[in-house]
Amino acid sequence: WDATGNFSYTLASAAPGLNTIGVEVVDRAGNVAKSTFSFYLLTNSVTQWDPVGPTGIDVTGQGVNYTKISGRITATLTDSLDPTGNTYLVGTVNGGIWRTIDGGNNWTSVTSNVTNGSGTPISVAVGAMAQAPGNLNVMYAATGVADSQLDSQVGVGILKSINDGLTWTLLAGSTADFNGAQVSAMVVDPNDPTGNIAFAAVAAGGAGPGVYRTTDGGVTWTVITTPASNMYTTVAPFLP
Repeated sequence: WDATGNFSYTLASAAPGLNTIGVEVVDRAGNVAKSTFSFYLLTNSVTQWDPVGPTGIDVTGQGVNYTKISGRITATLTDSLDPTGNTYLVGTVNGGIWRTIDGGNNWTSVTSNVTNGSGTPISVAVGAMAQAPGNLNVMYAATGVADSQLDSQVGVGILKSINDGLTWTLLAGSTADFNGAQVSAMVVDPNDPTGNIAFAAVAAGGAGPGVYRTTDGGVTWTVITTPASNMYTTVAPFLP
């Protein structure tokens, strides 16, 4: 167990394919909470693609002739804080953000424990990511993928990391504008040494398409394009 109540357990054995296990937690007062957890164990199948991270996404009944797909990469971010170039992050369509520090040989999911204000785990479908050039420990990730693929999901808000992408939190002030949004791009103002000034391009959904700006690190957001009627909005990178 850790300080926030997360725990890990290693199964003695599991069958290839879909596995569902029961989880029961009992506190010292005798209160019981029960749930289930499902995961795919990879096999050496030659008849269906095996996901290599994140785990397989079930698309049963969605009009396609296969049942599982692996998560697409929708955003990449080279960590400028690492002079060796071995640290970078990828955002996926349905499996959150993954981070490597050894040039891609090993990957760690860094958004598995992200929750909303009520403590409920959220789905992290990443549309865009950006690192603050003026404060490299600061990173933003917009949820909500700006395409119409079967496995794409709309967003729940903007995520932020202040420790070089190791941990992420959902910015409470972003949910009003970005809940249900599809975000195509993000940039952070390189002239801001704090990393508090950032921009997000919303293609559709949420509070409406357009470019949104924050000047307080994501606490509040303001749409700065009028009218915001373009279908696939993007924001140009800053010139040095």
